[in-house]
Amino acid sequence: MTNRPRTNSRASLPNAEPPAPDIRQIMRLLWVNRLWFVVSILAALSCGIAVHLSESRSFVSQDVLSFSSSKLSPLAGAAGFQTSDDFVPKMNSLAEEAHSAKSCKSLINGIGKERLHQAGIFTTADESSVCNSVQLIPDLEKMQVVVRVHAFHPMLAQATADAAASALVNSDKNHMSRKLRSLKVFLSDQEEQLGKKLKHLENDRTEFQGATNLISVSQAEKTVSEGMEKSEQEYFEYEVKLKANESLIRQTEESIADTSKSLTSNEQTTSSLYLNQIQYRLTMLKYRRNMLGTVETVESKKIDTEIQSILETYKQVLQVGGSAQFAGDPLEYLQTLQSSIKSLKKDNRQLKTHLGSLGANLKKKTAQIASVAGSIQHLGEITREIEVTTSLYVAIEKRLQEVDMELAATVSDLSVLRRAALGTRENSPISRKLLFSLAIAIFANIAFLLGRDMFVPTVKGNEELEAMGLPSIGYIPLVRIRIKSKMPVLLRDAPDSIEADAFRALRLRLSTMGQTLKKPNKAVVVLVTSPLPESGKTFISTNLSYAFGKAGVKTLLVDLDLRRPSISKYFPADDESVTLDKFFLEKKVSDCVTKVTENLDVILTPESKSAAADKLEALILNQFIERASAEYDFIILDLPPVLSVIDPFLLAPHATINLLVVEYRKTHKDDILNSVQQLSALQDVPTIGLINGILPEMIAGKGANYYRTVGDQKVSKSA
Repeated sequence: MTNRPRTNSRASLPNAEPPAPDIRQIMRLLWVNRLWFVVSILAALSCGIAVHLSESRSFVSQDVLSFSSSKLSPLAGAAGFQTSDDFVPKMNSLAEEAHSAKSCKSLINGIGKERLHQAGIFTTADESSVCNSVQLIPDLEKMQVVVRVHAFHPMLAQATADAAASALVNSDKNHMSRKLRSLKVFLSDQEEQLGKKLKHLENDRTEFQGATNLISVSQAEKTVSEGMEKSEQEYFEYEVKLKANESLIRQTEESIADTSKSLTSNEQTTSSLYLNQIQYRLTMLKYRRNMLGTVETVESKKIDTEIQSILETYKQVLQVGGSAQFAGDPLEYLQTLQSSIKSLKKDNRQLKTHLGSLGANLKKKTAQIASVAGSIQHLGEITREIEVTTSLYVAIEKRLQEVDMELAATVSDLSVLRRAALGTRENSPISRKLLFSLAIAIFANIAFLLGRDMFVPTVKGNEELEAMGLPSIGYIPLVRIRIKSKMPVLLRDAPDSIEADAFRALRLRLSTMGQTLKKPNKAVVVLVTSPLPESGKTFISTNLSYAFGKAGVKTLLVDLDLRRPSISKYFPADDESVTLDKFFLEKKVSDCVTKVTENLDVILTPESKSAAADKLEALILNQFIERASAEYDFIILDLPPVLSVIDPFLLAPHATINLLVVEYRKTHKDDILNSVQQLSALQDVPTIGLINGILPEMIAGKGANYYRTVGDQKVSKSA
């Protein structure tokens, strides 16, 4: 079984390029995972054998039930009935019913035990096994249900199938009866509630009609409309009378002025003056008649008679041409006019007073109409609610009668179309089952390997990193062993392995690149990070720092993953108080250092999730890296992932090289691109990639037997 460090430990051969995915790579991957491959094949073959053994002891028998939907579906009996609205839900309920404990018991009791005893069967399986042997197979096109039973005896299979079919028919009938009874209870409750509501609404309407004197909505609307029309008509009539009065006053005043002028100047003849008198008298009589209204009274008749008499006189005057016999006294006419204007002005005042009272009455009626309108609306709402409630009550009462009729004639939608025959064996050859199981196991393993290469956009080689603008420094092979006492340091625990050689090669490349990029009298600062967690960056930084120390290079490894520090798992400290926190007290790098080897020092850090970024900024302000550069040649900083926190960007400007660790076949290309784009903002600090976790066999190729991996060696547990 393959073991690996918790941090997905890996290591790398920079000079090797893995082959493109082909049949050889698949075969190598199958060989690498041969234990899992063999176990999966054995498991598949075991399943095939188990299925064959169970089928060899089993006899199958089946009943066929017909589904009619005689009560529940309105399409019952129609040609081509193919709906599943009733059929599928009923199949689901029947399946639950068939496997319930109560149905199991009734099913077992329904088996003809005398028939079984005659056949030599004196015991049946327990309830759970009988229930599990019953299968319901619906046929939607034929609207049928096949009840299939597997048993260890042909007679038992037949009897169980018949009993199960009968039990399901009876169960369906009982279920429909329960459903109809539940519906009846529900409808009865609704009928009772609607009856109470209807009675309450009738009482409300009666009380409201008594309080407002509204018999009905239509009558109330008619009364209000007639009262308003009458008030408006009376107001209009008096308004017309007032205008006629004001017009007659102006006419009388003009006549007084003309008559007075004629008396002083003698311009007007006696006959024309008389005509004016007749015309004015006629106008006054019509005004008086209009003031009396349309009602016939003694005074109105008298005025009508006088008007006719004056009209006759006026005709005679016109015929004789204003003869002197019709002459009138001007002074008397003037006095008549003056007396008339006094009477007219008195009428004017009375009309205005009465018109004002009519206007106030009209406003009052308008307010009353608004109040009555609210009452009419409320009465209408009550009336409409009574009508709706009554219709619902009648509909529920009718439906309740229908439910009573259905309950009295309840039949099951299922009926036994064909009884079961004696059970027969259904068993295919064991060779077919084994071949089928073997094919499934092989196909599943190959499909998994191919699918991982084809459909997952992960990194599979240096060329893909170069295409994304990230120079690659090589590969780190997968480490398949985990040391229980501590996490593996390969140059210490397995120095002759291919994985340890990968770190030696990585050390050589980083050393050459660091000597080119470093500033004079400054240490080479390597910032180790990854796009996302669990990529093996801590494993890389610890093994790389040990490789530098082993080569005699004065090296410092600093655990700056303040949120999840883990270097202490590789290099445990004797004194747990010697951590990075001491630097903030003494401002000396030597005070927080843990000695690992002669040329390798480690600075551990306690977990600090709350203010990790602030702590790193304080570390930079206190010139930690500058002070460490004066004492070491190589400084390796283990930092959190780029896409998770801001910590790498705080220290990246102080680094010489950014080492981005990506996991083989696991790190997505989009995450790598985002990490490179963010780190590339610091133009003077190069970012290089390292592929972690490639299979050693894929690097070694045909010469894999020449090399030894960590798993081939006796790993030392000593420091």
